[in-house]
Amino acid sequence: MDKKYLTDKPVFIVSTGRAGSTMIAQVLALHPRILALHEPHPHLRTEAYVRWKRVDMKETVKRRIRKKREDLINQVLSNRLVYAESSNYASMLIEELYDLFDARFIHLYRNGRDFVVSGLQRGWYIDNTLKTKMKNWLRRRFFLDTGKTAQDNLLDPPGHLGSRLEKIAWLWVEINKNILEKLERLPEENRFSFSLECLNKDRIEELLDFIGVEKERGLIDDMLSVAMSRPNRTKTIKIPEEDVWTEENIKRFYSIAGDMMKRLGYE
Repeated sequence: MDKKYLTDKPVFIVSTGRAGSTMIAQVLALHPRILALHEPHPHLRTEAYVRWKRVDMKETVKRRIRKKREDLINQVLSNRLVYAESSNYASMLIEELYDLFDARFIHLYRNGRDFVVSGLQRGWYIDNTLKTKMKNWLRRRFFLDTGKTAQDNLLDPPGHLGSRLEKIAWLWVEINKNILEKLERLPEENRFSFSLECLNKDRIEELLDFIGVEKERGLIDDMLSVAMSRPNRTKTIKIPEEDVWTEENIKRFYSIAGDMMKRLGYE
């Protein structure tokens, strides 16, 4: 392991996406000792997909992460700041980030039913054209960093899942499962988990304790105010929730996500 970062270890906020990661980056950025970025360029999208898809690509992915992040992290640390990055793509790269930087991880999670509604509203898993699929394949095969969108890099669901609701429910489970399995292998002091729904002043204080920076009452109040504003919330409700959660859809959701809902403490 390349454990060079013995103080102020970098922090990565990992999640499924649509779980408040943009907001957490903005909250942490208010602290004078933290440089917090949300999905900074160059992105780690392709590396995340390839790592999920192919176990044999670990070393290749690791070299690419080093190239994309090492100089940036060193620069931040040289200025006596804590580097913090929120990115759902980092959720697939926990092993590599820990090996390279002795990174710490904050697992931010959200109720799976809300995640599904958000994904439906954003058009996830609408069938792509053959041209789009070919572009995705080329990007992933040759690690190209241009011409892609977040939707292009959704994980590939099992073929037996037919509806978009089922695919998005599976995605929520798959990413959380990967995060939990990888974090369980790390020392306890390198991991911290909390749900979006329980974010309050006490949780912000615990978050700052985990990162290892000082706490000031006025600053925490400002952080809580930003958190409650929910930046990046979906602005337009295209699908009423009552149209999503029919009796049949509820059954489908819990058949896929019920175990993970219980594991994360949701009824």
